[in-house]
Amino acid sequence: MRSCFTRIRTDIDRENGANQIDWILIDCPPSLDRLTMNALAASDYALVPVDPGAGGRGALGDTMEYIYSAQKWYNPTLKVVGLLINNTDPRTVYDQTTEQVVREMYGDLVFKTVITASVRIRESAEAQMPLVFAESSEFVRYAQMYRFLRDEFLQRVA
Repeated sequence: MRSCFTRIRTDIDRENGANQIDWILIDCPPSLDRLTMNALAASDYALVPVDPGAGGRGALGDTMEYIYSAQKWYNPTLKVVGLLINNTDPRTVYDQTTEQVVREMYGDLVFKTVITASVRIRESAEAQMPLVFAESSEFVRYAQMYRFLRDEFLQRVA
């Protein structure tokens, strides 16, 4: 998979006469299967989303173990760039407690940026319209969260 991405990047750069691709994002489903392992084997970095619900929080340890296995067996240069608390409702004690526990366990590995749950994010995804291109001002706050995440991500990998 890594060689395929290298070929794609090279072909596009050759066609355009410049470096056109800085990043390739691989968004995997929330399962630890061959697709995820192949993505980890081909990647330079892993960003791990953490859903504060019991299922997401409970799966975090398994996910980290899976990433460490990918590092050991397939991709020793793979780095976990961070854990992203997402789909959270900061008004609830449950989600606040979950965030606190994850931050205590993983420290600086947890991004400062937090993506809150919102029907606007789901509407954007359903409409296949990136938040940053949505015209309604209701979407601006959520688009800004992702901009903060982008900036924090780039700062960590720079």
